Amino acid sequence: MKQLFSRRNLIGSASFLAAAATVGTGKSIASDASRSLASPASPATIPHSEEFLLQGPRDRTYKIQVAQPFPDDPSLTLPVKGRKPVPIYVLDGGTTFGLVTSLTRFMRWGGELPPCLVVGIDYADWQEGYDKDYRRYDLTPPDPDWTGSEERTETAEDVGGDAEFRRFLTGTVRPLIEEKYEADKPASVLYGHSLGGLFALNTMMQAPGAFSNILALSPSLWFAKHRFLHDLEKGIESSFRYSGNLATYVGEREERIAGIKRKMVSNVLELDALLTKNQSNFGRADISVLPGESHHSLHGIAISRGLRFLIGSYPG
Repeated sequence: MKQLFSRRNLIGSASFLAAAATVGTGKSIASDASRSLASPASPATIPHSEEFLLQGPRDRTYKIQVAQPFPDDPSLTLPVKGRKPVPIYVLDGGTTFGLVTSLTRFMRWGGELPPCLVVGIDYADWQEGYDKDYRRYDLTPPDPDWTGSEERTETAEDVGGDAEFRRFLTGTVRPLIEEKYEADKPASVLYGHSLGGLFALNTMMQAPGAFSNILALSPSLWFAKHRFLHDLEKGIESSFRYSGNLATYVGEREERIAGIKRKMVSNVLELDALLTKNQSNFGRADISVLPGESHHSLHGIAISRGLRFLIGSYPG
């Protein structure tokens, strides 16, 4: 019989296993079970998900991970049913794919989100991508004055690949996902954090018809001497329009931790002021500073709030 994934089944299974570990004498059988394993441990996986590889910019191999929503459970009354899954394209999938998958599944069980198809994009060799900082090239616009960061010395050739990566995302990854999986294409979401947040906002400006919803956390608006804000202001003067929905959040502690030079909070407040002044150029927007949060602690609350605002049944 086909297994039906649901909140009840998953939590019930966990409770059963916990109880089974103390059956009989009350002694834990975990150590006995570990000794009985016949093969080495293997990587953990996320239920109802799969992954495949694609060749992308600079002949790099990218890992595409896809988590489908659990099938409808007729015994649960809160979840949104009978709707195509909303595709959420997650940058830096190696660190964020699992988080977004879990949050969207829990929120759907609570009736707060429609079913979601989470698509993570990262490098096949995650460690190599991290060590060589491939994302700094893929997620940034050109900067002829780039000399590196505090961590390493670089040249202008180490950044500026966002146009190529955007073509890969919109021209290769997205069509493949939409062909292979059932998805609510017009409701698609692009999610990014830090440099990924900068990429998401630049995508809103460079390809305003590509994604109906943009979720940008702690965007690196300091990059290239705050060029995004300058370009957006010039674009608005030239009648730039984005009719989709935008959610952007930054942690209140970020500017104190990263230093005033990067203006992590100030830049987001400037973005908010720019959109507020030109409301008729944009769709719905939620731009906020999250009290007490940092660059690394805001993910849970910001992703939950952002998706609720962008595609949720209870956007407030």
